[in-house]
Amino acid sequence: MTSIKLKYFDLEGAAEKLRLALTVCNQDFEDVRVDYAKEWGAMKNTMPYEQLPVIEVIEADGSTKTIAQSPSLMKWIARTYDSSGTLYPIDVNEMMKVEEMIGLSNDMSKSFLPSLYLGFDHTRFGYPAEWEEKEATIQKVQEKFLKDDIPRFMKYFSDAIQKQGNQFITGKNLTIADLQILTQMRQLSSGWAKHIPTNCLEGYSTITEWMERMYAIPQIRKWYKMDNDLGIKLTYFNIAGAAEKVRLALAMCGKEFEDDRINYQDWPTLKPTMPYGQLPVMHVSNPKTGEHQLFTQSPAMLRWVVQKFDTTGKLLPSDTQKMMKIEEMIGLSDDFAKAWAPCLYLGMRHEVFGYPQEWPEKGEVVKSLREKFLEKELPKFMKFFTRALSGGAFFAGEDVTIADLQILPQLEYFTKGIADHVPADSLAAYPAVTEWMERMHNIPQIKEWYAKQK
Repeated sequence: MTSIKLKYFDLEGAAEKLRLALTVCNQDFEDVRVDYAKEWGAMKNTMPYEQLPVIEVIEADGSTKTIAQSPSLMKWIARTYDSSGTLYPIDVNEMMKVEEMIGLSNDMSKSFLPSLYLGFDHTRFGYPAEWEEKEATIQKVQEKFLKDDIPRFMKYFSDAIQKQGNQFITGKNLTIADLQILTQMRQLSSGWAKHIPTNCLEGYSTITEWMERMYAIPQIRKWYKMDNDLGIKLTYFNIAGAAEKVRLALAMCGKEFEDDRINYQDWPTLKPTMPYGQLPVMHVSNPKTGEHQLFTQSPAMLRWVVQKFDTTGKLLPSDTQKMMKIEEMIGLSDDFAKAWAPCLYLGMRHEVFGYPQEWPEKGEVVKSLREKFLEKELPKFMKFFTRALSGGAFFAGEDVTIADLQILPQLEYFTKGIADHVPADSLAAYPAVTEWMERMHNIPQIKEWYAKQK
């Protein structure tokens, strides 16, 4: 399978439109940030044109090709990975609109160039190395750009957006023109240029509303971690159970949350207030808008969390084959849970299975079922899990996924000795499984999570 490394410095710059294009196309890539002071000097002569960004394409056979020039790379990404075909349209007329807006964007970059580069290397523009008027000149140049060029270009872009029905730069579909221009607007309003204020776009409502539409695109929203300020409270009992995979997903994504653990004696009062009379539930609040949502069903929560907060894209990849492998393992995990369910619930709520409230044989029946499970079902499922792990370090390959997060707490249960007639060494005969569990516990986020629980 082909993999991609995008190399640039640790800033947005010329690479950000490429990062956005790959992100919007749901294409996994390694975002390599080069240390300018420590690494660039040694790297420079190895680059095709002694500059960054570059993309390294690593084929399945290990062969590598390096491609350069960010405008070309952006179009290559769109042509190669955009299944919708709209990021860089093939239709000549639609493509012309995109190229026209990219040209206008490039014109704005040229106008901004003195404001940008005078602070880097003023000698490129004919000034002496020792130049007393440097700061005053930079201020004059940037203030002129703010006064003359920003209004001019904002009018051009606003006219284009309004002409296309106030959606995107060239029409109803997102294109690479939008991605390039968004990065420019972010640079202008970042405060990076000392004399161009962060509110320099406030007077251009068409532009700021377009930016809001851009930031509403789920992939872009996740890339910029715009939902990291969402408040999350996950409510469940003070056990691992159905909530633990969601807790682990939040921990893996580095998302802080309130781990609300309720007492069983409080459950009868709380139960009628729950959407389906069960836990876990997840409360999500947006402090900016005041919006509040209540989510239920732990499998749905698990997927929502990683879609919202996993910036690596690896916990639940968009690639169909990878996703199928993950869902296959989750299905196997669910089968394992169903096989264990009678052993678990007969010990908790035997009436549900038709037994009388007073049932003298309960202890013996539960013992018999659990011993039978350990003898028959556990070896069968451990064989399946062991076989799955033969293909990589984790259940769906070399990366941790939501399948691993679901299966880990499930198997942890069988190592704690908390269930009668289930010894803590129940998994000792399955080294591939126990070694996988060790790898999981050595993942920094998971290690930190369980350290907090002690």
